[in-house]
Amino acid sequence: MPCRCIYKEINPELGLTLLPLLSGRKGMATVKLTITEALGEIKTILKKIESKRKFIGNHIMRQKQFTDPLENDGGSVKLIEQDMQAIEDLFKRMVAIRMAVQEANRKTKIAVGKISMTISEWLAWRKEVAPVQIGFYKHLLAGINSVRDEAIRNRAKFVSREQDATEPRDVIVHFSEKTLADRLESFETALTELDAQLSLKNATVTIEI
Repeated sequence: MPCRCIYKEINPELGLTLLPLLSGRKGMATVKLTITEALGEIKTILKKIESKRKFIGNHIMRQKQFTDPLENDGGSVKLIEQDMQAIEDLFKRMVAIRMAVQEANRKTKIAVGKISMTISEWLAWRKEVAPVQIGFYKHLLAGINSVRDEAIRNRAKFVSREQDATEPRDVIVHFSEKTLADRLESFETALTELDAQLSLKNATVTIEI
């Protein structure tokens, strides 16, 4: 029996080494895939990598007194070397897919409402802009509602024009609640439409790897 060893999980997207991942695929035939198919293949690749890493971790060493459990299959050394190479090849494939998808996203435009941008720009907007602005508008609206409730309890006015405030405790809102609500709704609607557009494009736009 092999010596029991500790297998430490590592983020499979980091790779084992850098240079092998950046080497090209010269001489290999290209394959055409939709982006949906390509992203699905990446998930499969990561599962294969994880399986091979666990295999290597379970057979990386043994005590001399025990027979090599993989002797009949070519031996642990040979099989581990094969899986090490297979992992590198899988990572090369994954990087190639990622680069091809990114290239397609930089070239493909989609329209959400009246705004047209590349998929890359929309993805950046969805990650960096939309959640921040949605949170901001929700925070402002929640604050306004809270202060309005307090004003009602204190029998104070809650107005949008300074000339309508007659008492020191009256509250003046300097920005339209309706505009805030409309902006919040426009962001949420855009996100929903964007998800639908991305699903459609991912199923139709093809890449070559």
